[in-house]
Amino acid sequence: MLVSALLLFLFLNKEPSHQGVRLSAWLVQLRDFHENERKSRFKEIEQAIQAIGIEALPTLVRFLSATDSPTKAKLINFVNGQKLIPAHLRTAAEKHELALLGFQSLGTNAAPAFPQLLKLTRNSDLYVRANALIALSIILPDNAVLKSALLDSVGDSESQVRGAALAILQNHFLEEAEKIGQGGVVVQTNQATANIFATNPPGANK
Repeated sequence: MLVSALLLFLFLNKEPSHQGVRLSAWLVQLRDFHENERKSRFKEIEQAIQAIGIEALPTLVRFLSATDSPTKAKLINFVNGQKLIPAHLRTAAEKHELALLGFQSLGTNAAPAFPQLLKLTRNSDLYVRANALIALSIILPDNAVLKSALLDSVGDSESQVRGAALAILQNHFLEEAEKIGQGGVVVQTNQATANIFATNPPGANK
């Protein structure tokens, strides 16, 4: 039963590949890259993702859209905790991280995903909304539609989303961010968002 479920999961989650390696495997290598490794290896990984190009976008958007219901979270914990079959199901948080790394590697080449990412800024899940804003700022950092979405998101009900929106405004639309500050709007940025911008400023190219 477990084997059948895993096979079905893999079938329903097809991904593009490069040199016989799935996109998500390249993204994991990028995530786990250590600064002590040779820098040429980092470039090899990024170039593999870039070689996949726009074919990666459906998978990246799907990863960024991921949410874990209580039932799904229990299934993930069960599969990842069992020892019978070597398997690892990614949580929504893991998928979001990999998606952002993918968008970071593709940069403006991921622009065709802009409409779908913009739609995700209105998703019911707060983490999807926050990470969609970050992804948008990576692929088209100076876009007027992005600025409008950010200004809307500063009024979001969740502090994580407000924090992501303000951080991006400060990076790319400082004048608008200063106006918000002058208006007395207080926005709390959570530590996870702060870490993302400390290590991977939107639009930055490694």
